[in-house]
Amino acid sequence: MLTQPPLTTAPEQAPDHVLGAHLQQSRGLQWLHAANGDPHARLLCGLDDSADELHREIRDRGPLWRSLTGSWVTASHAVAAEVLADPVFEQGVDPVQHVLPAMSFDPGEPRLAPDAVHALLPRARQVCDALLGPVGAEFDLITDFATPAATAVAAAVLGIPDDRHDAFARCCRDLAVVPDGVLTAQPLDVVRRAQRASAELAGTLAEGDRRLGLLLATVTVPLMANLTAQCVVSLLQHPDQAWGDDAVEETLRHRPPWRIESRVAGRDVTLAGRDLPAGAHVAVLLAAAGRDPAVFTEPDSFLVGRPDVDRHLALTGGAHLTAGAHLVRAHARTAVASLRDRRPGLRFAGPVRRTRRTGVTDGLVSAPVRT
Repeated sequence: MLTQPPLTTAPEQAPDHVLGAHLQQSRGLQWLHAANGDPHARLLCGLDDSADELHREIRDRGPLWRSLTGSWVTASHAVAAEVLADPVFEQGVDPVQHVLPAMSFDPGEPRLAPDAVHALLPRARQVCDALLGPVGAEFDLITDFATPAATAVAAAVLGIPDDRHDAFARCCRDLAVVPDGVLTAQPLDVVRRAQRASAELAGTLAEGDRRLGLLLATVTVPLMANLTAQCVVSLLQHPDQAWGDDAVEETLRHRPPWRIESRVAGRDVTLAGRDLPAGAHVAVLLAAAGRDPAVFTEPDSFLVGRPDVDRHLALTGGAHLTAGAHLVRAHARTAVASLRDRRPGLRFAGPVRRTRRTGVTDGLVSAPVRT
């Protein structure tokens, strides 16, 4: 198995030539493995317009399969649920692939509780309605609505004043790469921008808000924006399906905004009949688990109101996801309702473009729509 030595210096302290070489080598190895037919490497490289076929190929290789990247990979709902529930599998990353700060939030950290989220919903609806007011009949679902709405709601959570909203939005944009940078090497300039944004955001927030602020910027804001946008895109692609809260939940199963959870075995362990040594990296394909035919009927169909939707594993991967899960769901429901009520008859005005180098997150670059 062809691998590279891990980066021995913290990414933020490594000189450009050292970090740049590591990123290039990591990316090159993933491309090499992808060229040799490894479906997990192809997934991480973002070479395919859709991950669905790759997920099926990984599932066909068994409940737990060793990728050329060195990771153990599962597309099985049962195995994924076992890994996520077993404390033996700790939140962590492969040190060879790891080039950006991992999202490690202690369960005791302050969370966005349901009551606090409920109190934010009127503000979220106000934000969404206000964004839809000035845009014309044709607008971009991502850049004109989903992303600024998610950013504004996060700013409200943190109490960021209006004159700092633009700077906060820039930090969120630059930090959105962090989840994908954990498993997919990003360009050096992208990594450096994320590091500067992290330092800037931490420097502008009160000490007690820094952990929450970084969580919101790196994880929750992209999830809110991506879930909102993907739900609307799915509804426009399936005009026979009803707009509403159930559509958001079906989107979490059918096309979740967070596709891969990263775990490391804390000790020698047996999983799905395979003996894994301590330190083994396990990639849990949440998106593939949501299409497991052993659990879901018509798994590849987008069916709002399906009775088995509550069995999906989206937003259950650890404190970095669950801390903001209530806000992610509630905001997406609010944003979808705002579009339904204020822009009836919404339809596509051009092709949908998706992000690349995003093995972990499933995001959209643009989705032109019009009424």
